[in-house]
Amino acid sequence: MTFVTRQEWQTSSQPVTGPARKAATTRTILHYEGTGRSAPISDGAAWCRNGQASYLSSRGYSLGYNFMIPNEGPQNGWVYQIRGEDINNAANKGSKDNPRPGFPYNANDYTRSITIVGNEKAQFTPETQAAIRSLMIGTLYGHRDVQATSCCGDTYYAQIPALNTDTPTGDDEKMLWIGKKSGTNSHHTADGVQRTYTAVPQILIDSAVRSNRPLKDMGTGRDVKKVSDVTSVDSATIDAHGFDVG
Repeated sequence: MTFVTRQEWQTSSQPVTGPARKAATTRTILHYEGTGRSAPISDGAAWCRNGQASYLSSRGYSLGYNFMIPNEGPQNGWVYQIRGEDINNAANKGSKDNPRPGFPYNANDYTRSITIVGNEKAQFTPETQAAIRSLMIGTLYGHRDVQATSCCGDTYYAQIPALNTDTPTGDDEKMLWIGKKSGTNSHHTADGVQRTYTAVPQILIDSAVRSNRPLKDMGTGRDVKKVSDVTSVDSATIDAHGFDVG
């Protein structure tokens, strides 16, 4: 998985800004553009810059999503950091007067937003599915679950249950064990479920820490706060118990 930081795509004249994160993230919300796009994009960085410029011009604040993932195309399954974990989300406010069940106002403070960009009638590719799962904290919902909107579209929304079936929820406080092995595949097993990624950036460890899910290194038993805290263990142990950081 390719991870693109906002420092890599934003311009010096229009950087992403906003208030610091206000609370621990407990669930994740899926979005789409809602433009009727029928083809994948070729340049995610340009999409982010254009979106940032549009938000600043029309709304007066930075692009509201935490992350963007292109579905299909040359950057299929890449993760673009927008607000990331350090800047408060601005895409999931919810309703103040008529809040949806489970989403007290202001949902921006305790949710993470991921927007998928591409053909809005397409199925998620395996790479996009892996990218979404790698960023999920808690249960994945559609934007329409938070407030009255058609977002994230019927096609994307119908795929959410499958993404939730093999992903531990944020309410699951069981220990996650992390280790490192040679090779390019990364494996995360929690509650008997294994998922595969091509890389695990620091952002994923940060996400677990922020959601108060304890992380331990398999080799030493020590707490993990950054990738360099992780030591090497044998592949069999990784595959049975852990989250390989490559």
